[in-house]
Amino acid sequence: MRSATAFTPLVLKRHSPPHSPRSIYSPQSVRGFTALDSNLAPFFSITYIPIHPHAMGVPFEALLPYGIIITMFGVSGYGLHYVKRFANDGKKARWNQDLWDRQSE
Repeated sequence: MRSATAFTPLVLKRHSPPHSPRSIYSPQSVRGFTALDSNLAPFFSITYIPIHPHAMGVPFEALLPYGIIITMFGVSGYGLHYVKRFANDGKKARWNQDLWDRQSE
């Protein structure tokens, strides 16, 4: 049960105006104020927001672009590896020059 002294944010909740047989111009007292009963102005009452908000999950549609980007990096990397191997007659690509390569320069 909530404590009456605990701070909770307030929200205005809309209700339909009460129907009364009185004229819309007849004054009525509402907590020390004089107000006219009108069907044009909505009637509001105070309700409370829950203290503990619910956690919202991440929609998978937001993660799809990241999955596509990661997949394309993988496909591009494998494609470059395959082209380099094909250009080297099926042998593993060498990324550094050894003594034999330096002698031919």
